[in-house]
Amino acid sequence: MLTTIVWIAATYFTPPDDEDTLRAFVKKVNPGGPGWAKYSDGVSTEPWPVPNGILCMVLGCLGVYGFLLGVGQLIYGHIESGSLFIVLAIVSSIGLSKIWK
Repeated sequence: MLTTIVWIAATYFTPPDDEDTLRAFVKKVNPGGPGWAKYSDGVSTEPWPVPNGILCMVLGCLGVYGFLLGVGQLIYGHIESGSLFIVLAIVSSIGLSKIWK
């Protein structure tokens, strides 16, 4: 909590960096996201991979947990819920294989 208060105070009470410093930062680091496009001068041609990575992570988790829970439900004789989990896992695994490059 103290760290958050100090960071917020530093943000509001210190002067912002000038445009030249921000442009040099973008040229050196090439950060992703739409917020840096104003300072990039069109240098970056790669798309920002973070949203795609988050989607792949969610689909992968759904696939793994779907198979685990589905097999567990099938072992205990709950055919309907086990089948639903397995179908969810298959659909998310197919989606993951199409999105992941």
